[in-house]
Amino acid sequence: MAHVDIEVSQEWRLSILQELTIPDLFIQILSATPYDSIWCNKESEIAAYRSVTFVPLSTDGSLPQVFIAYIQSTKIDSNAPKFTDLLSGLAKRDMKFVIDALISLIDTFKSFRGAEANFELILPYIDKAVKEHIVELLNVSTVNKQICHAGLCATKSLPPFFATHGKFMKIETCKDLADVLKQYENVVQ
Repeated sequence: MAHVDIEVSQEWRLSILQELTIPDLFIQILSATPYDSIWCNKESEIAAYRSVTFVPLSTDGSLPQVFIAYIQSTKIDSNAPKFTDLLSGLAKRDMKFVIDALISLIDTFKSFRGAEANFELILPYIDKAVKEHIVELLNVSTVNKQICHAGLCATKSLPPFFATHGKFMKIETCKDLADVLKQYENVVQ
């Protein structure tokens, strides 16, 4: 990106070094081509020295090398990378950010299957959620009828959270969700 983001006649090496002092997270896109570049290797070495969180994503099966060779990468589709490719790496750095982002994502879905699929994304991280996260998830699920009426959410995902955290919800919202979940109590998925 140096040839795009750095102005003509500016010393690009210093600009890159300056930019590398800023991040706490280093998302490295791995492929055979960058390993041919001494500068791409140096950038990852500097980030490793700074002890930033690495999220190596490989477009062609290339593995992390040199100073980050010990970090597990994952293969991504370079034509269609997904937010989920970043989740585990981001969670190592900032679990609150990941949970907040997933709750926001869950809230956006306007279909039952989409709501179920996105609800599944948060489950591996939910044991690290604080009370406020669970209550927010319950509130979002109550307001967005696509979530609370989605079969898997109503029968499997929401009931355990409601049982442990429903008491922290506002009374009216709690009652609304209780009424919905009661409709699904005897439904077998």
